[in-house]
Amino acid sequence: MNPSPILLEPVRAYSQPLETFASGFRGWSGIRFSTIGWRGEPWWHDLIFVQPRTPQRPGTILEITGWEPNYKDLRMAQEWADASGMTVALLFQIPRQPIEGRIEDELIAYSFSLYLNSKDPADLLLAPMIASSVAALDLIEAPVVVTGASKRGWTTWWVGLHRDERVVGIAPRVFDHLDFAWQQNRQAELWGAPSPQVQDYTEYGWSFDLDNPEVAALIGVVDPHPHRSRLTVPTLVLSGANDPFWCPDPWDTVAPTMPECVSCLSAPNAGHGMADRRWWSASLGAFARDCVEGRSAADETTTRVWRAEAKEPKFVHALWRPVTDGDAALPPLNEQMWTAEMTEVKRADGTRRTTPVRLIAPTD
Repeated sequence: MNPSPILLEPVRAYSQPLETFASGFRGWSGIRFSTIGWRGEPWWHDLIFVQPRTPQRPGTILEITGWEPNYKDLRMAQEWADASGMTVALLFQIPRQPIEGRIEDELIAYSFSLYLNSKDPADLLLAPMIASSVAALDLIEAPVVVTGASKRGWTTWWVGLHRDERVVGIAPRVFDHLDFAWQQNRQAELWGAPSPQVQDYTEYGWSFDLDNPEVAALIGVVDPHPHRSRLTVPTLVLSGANDPFWCPDPWDTVAPTMPECVSCLSAPNAGHGMADRRWWSASLGAFARDCVEGRSAADETTTRVWRAEAKEPKFVHALWRPVTDGDAALPPLNEQMWTAEMTEVKRADGTRRTTPVRLIAPTD
């Protein structure tokens, strides 16, 4: 398959530093820079650098995020910096919003409408989100591991697919529902309708229906899955097992179709915000360290199986519990309930991976 035209947009990007500044956040430094922006309006971004308390290696973790600089993101970046021994660069204002009164998913859905009228990939909001993220690479120390959550996780996939030699790993967060048409069909199968969390798209009349040739063409441009063969760098897919945006098992069917460089970590009892970082933050830092040093993850040491039960195939409020450690026999399933199951793999360095969540239907 030819590269998506959305990947042609980063070549038009540029990074024009406007000023350097002390961020006001504990003395962390930053750069304000501009990029080509969207539909004739340049964007500017704040790029703030967080240093590890004990620097151990060159390279940078690039966190793609939205809105303005804030302590929450900076505290998270400090955790990653200390876990990896690397600088973390926080790239804010991806996208630069609001635009025409629209923000986030509503803005992306609006851009889909523009694209269907123009067939110009520059009209897709994802195009400048990707381009601005690639432009930021000019301002940070390589090698780089890129991460971002939700729409910025979507962007992270595309930065990896862009194949910039400075990028040695990606870690998209809470965006594990690749193969959009299959995911929508799965939600219809399990729930009878799309998740309420994607109403910004459904209100625009979007149904990712491959029977519609225009929609199929759009999916071919914005869905990373058809372009997965371009992915060659180590990839850690992080998700919340209780995420209300997606069906309970979005990665189970997709994972076998992905390149071998892709692994996953799903956090039990975590939603779209993955607020409890104790489960995954150190693993992300260690992943970045391993990518930069070109080494494999630490050996597996222990495993345990987690399960959650629900009367319906909705696990937003379900409680995940470990049901066994190591090679112990699994308890029998509750045949009257839907069961979601995954295996946690603990590594010698204390970090984690999991298998994709598997959904088991009741039999009684």
